[in-house]
Amino acid sequence: MPAAHFVALSSLTDERELIAYVTQARAALRDDWSPESGGRTWGQHHTELIDAVLKRLVTLAAERTGGMPTGVALLAMGGYGSRVLAPYSDVDLAFLVDRDDDPPLLREAFRLVMDVLLSGAKIKIGYGYRRLSDLSQGELDHQTQTALLDARLLIGDGALFARFDRQLAETLHLADFLFFKEAERRRVRARAGETPYTVEPDLKEGAGGLRDVQTALWMAQARFDRKGDALWRELVRRKILTATEMRQLQDGREHLFRLRHLLHLLAGERRDRFTMPLQEAAAERLGFLPTADAPAVEALMHAHYESAGRVAHLSEKIVQRVMDAPIRLEGGLSAVRRTVALTQPEETEADPLWPLRAIELCQRYDLELSSPAAEAIERHLDASAWKTLPPQRAGARLLALLDQSGDILSSVRRMQRVGLLGALLPELSACMGLVPYDPTHVYTIGEHSLRVLGNLIEAREKRAGTSAYHDAIGQLESPATLFLSALLHDIGKQWPRDRSGSRAPHEITGAEAIPQIGARLGLSERLTLRLQKLVRWHLLLAEVSRLRDLTRPETIREVTDKLDDMDLLRMLYVHTWADTSAVGPGIWSESKAQLLDELFERSTAALESPEAAPIDTEAEARRLDTLRERLRKRLTSPGEKGETLVEADAAQSHIQAMPAAYLLNTPPETISLHLAMLGALASGEEGGVVTDFRTLPKLSQSELTLVAHDDPQPGLLAKITGILYAFGVPLHAAQVFTRPSETDPVVIDTLHIDAFGKPLERAQRAEVGAALRRVLSGEETVEALLARRRRPVPTLASVRSINLAIESDDELLLDIATPPGEGNVHALATTLSTLGWNIHAARLTTWAGGLRCAFYLADANHGGAGTEESRQALLVALNDE
Repeated sequence: MPAAHFVALSSLTDERELIAYVTQARAALRDDWSPESGGRTWGQHHTELIDAVLKRLVTLAAERTGGMPTGVALLAMGGYGSRVLAPYSDVDLAFLVDRDDDPPLLREAFRLVMDVLLSGAKIKIGYGYRRLSDLSQGELDHQTQTALLDARLLIGDGALFARFDRQLAETLHLADFLFFKEAERRRVRARAGETPYTVEPDLKEGAGGLRDVQTALWMAQARFDRKGDALWRELVRRKILTATEMRQLQDGREHLFRLRHLLHLLAGERRDRFTMPLQEAAAERLGFLPTADAPAVEALMHAHYESAGRVAHLSEKIVQRVMDAPIRLEGGLSAVRRTVALTQPEETEADPLWPLRAIELCQRYDLELSSPAAEAIERHLDASAWKTLPPQRAGARLLALLDQSGDILSSVRRMQRVGLLGALLPELSACMGLVPYDPTHVYTIGEHSLRVLGNLIEAREKRAGTSAYHDAIGQLESPATLFLSALLHDIGKQWPRDRSGSRAPHEITGAEAIPQIGARLGLSERLTLRLQKLVRWHLLLAEVSRLRDLTRPETIREVTDKLDDMDLLRMLYVHTWADTSAVGPGIWSESKAQLLDELFERSTAALESPEAAPIDTEAEARRLDTLRERLRKRLTSPGEKGETLVEADAAQSHIQAMPAAYLLNTPPETISLHLAMLGALASGEEGGVVTDFRTLPKLSQSELTLVAHDDPQPGLLAKITGILYAFGVPLHAAQVFTRPSETDPVVIDTLHIDAFGKPLERAQRAEVGAALRRVLSGEETVEALLARRRRPVPTLASVRSINLAIESDDELLLDIATPPGEGNVHALATTLSTLGWNIHAARLTTWAGGLRCAFYLADANHGGAGTEESRQALLVALNDE
């Protein structure tokens, strides 16, 4: 900038004059841009202009408020601090103070900066207020530390700035800074493009862009404590770059400055994406000429790609060389070539917990454990220092690791490889080779538990499809409690009997072991109790959501009685998804997610407003009316081609007739299928039963949907399951609903079946469908079919658990679990029908290698939930079987 400009500036005292001055001076600078001086030189001139204006504004503020006080300085930050300010880039500032009062100068200077530069000259201003004590207290994040690396004094207390600069160097944690910048570089690259060879390159953040050079230099500056020209010389002296490579990188940076400045000027605003229309204009402005074979823009872009490719390569080279050299971490441990290595063994001897620190450092910086360090940990676990260590100390470090950001699953796997997992959680380690003997499980019990943890970490990081679970984790008091429960939730599978010696499910035997584990790890009484509840009830939400009618107050009360605070409910909500998803491919489904969400929402309402939910029948009626209206609109709204799923009157009558559990559990597309099948049934052409077979490839199963007139006598489900048994078709899951009607009730059943582990083939579907029509129309009995197919009449296997609950005056809930057994469902349904119980609704599923069923029953002989005698007869019959 010519000196005359500064003389003129020093005489200005009115804000309007200052605004006019900076506006005109910047316009003159833009007009002066040329290909020869449009890079770093132009950016420096722009910087000098803004420097001069800011100094004048602060001087003017001092004149108006009684002088410049000590302990105050104005700093240039970020890109502005590096003295290369692009035409429309932000001007980043920081007021640095080291005094307890609030001098009037600061308020007046801030006002002038905002009025003159932001409001007047329309320059975007970024600003901060920093106390010197912020550095000593370690309160600066890595982004702020990066901006401070390029900080320079504009005006104010020079001694204060010198102390600031010295203190910044002393408090900068080298490992934290380097690994953060490297990870940030990867994220920026992934977002803006991994290659410089894109049609419309990002000149700032894309590969081979300015951010590549800046990040490499920031990392080298922090590593070698050099700036400016001294840093370039240091890179050559250390043979990180050759002298030729240094000049190539400087030339590449100059090319980027020139092109980005021109891009701003052509666009008239801040612009980093070099779009094709702007490429054409830039080629002309830079003097590139067309040839007989190619336009001018092609020559420009060829030159750009050549330069950007070198910038990307040389920046990567600096980063790699900076990161490959040993980086001291803490306590005798260093990062060496992306591994945590034991570099000062004498320092680790003072800390018996150093193996856990090594694992934590791997997690914090996304490193691996070096082979020598892993071997040293294995030896350490056999040494007296570890064996005499109070386990509570190790437990505290384990919780700290689970509470730390980063890849916790990889940390647990490292602990498993070196023996730390067995030392800290022997109960989990014993499960790593334990087979679950459940056909739905793909992994051993221990591996399954690790994969549950992995799912939870994905939710914490908000990977695709985990938004709701991410939000729930974000509201937890301590995610570490959830993560620890994921590791321990299935440990009970190694103990088939409880403390009394009786056979018990794994959630009970696992929960019994938690107090001992908590004491060994030094967990608080409250944390131990919460962990025990999580293990004890880790199947609760899955069981209730899949088997029970979620619209009933009794169902929600069953959940809230066991999970009596929102933190536990949130943890088990997320755990249920993570646990089910980790069983094997295709086990988790959209329908399971909808049911779980519904149960979670209703249980949340009950916990947050126990006096109003879930027994507020008026609110429930309004909710169901809203649901019915939403389904009606979805079913009758025109699609992309103008078609509707179903006819409006049919949809309305069906939605009004069906129970709430059906409406909650059935997607609109499936309701549309049911309505089509109901229409076919009403036509009489299908012989009283309509079937539909669909393949479920993820489960290697078929979905059989059946619509039929209900029998006047109990036993329709017994007939259907008897037919499946006759053909050797296992039943894995079922939903049974009845559409009530005084004259013609209709059943709508959905069953998941297979044949030898595969979906049914065409011929098998035809056979089963024909048998359903014969038996349900009365042409053939189940007994005759079984005899013809040479299948013995099945008997019900011994019951694992059974529970009867009176849901209302109209219905009885039977919740029953049996071992796996061919024909079990048929035997169970036959027992119910023989005793005169009508099945209004039912859900069946294979669970933990057995069968789990929930039947909503009505006593055909005595009405409703039956009498005490009829209920006792049902219990006796089931237990006798």
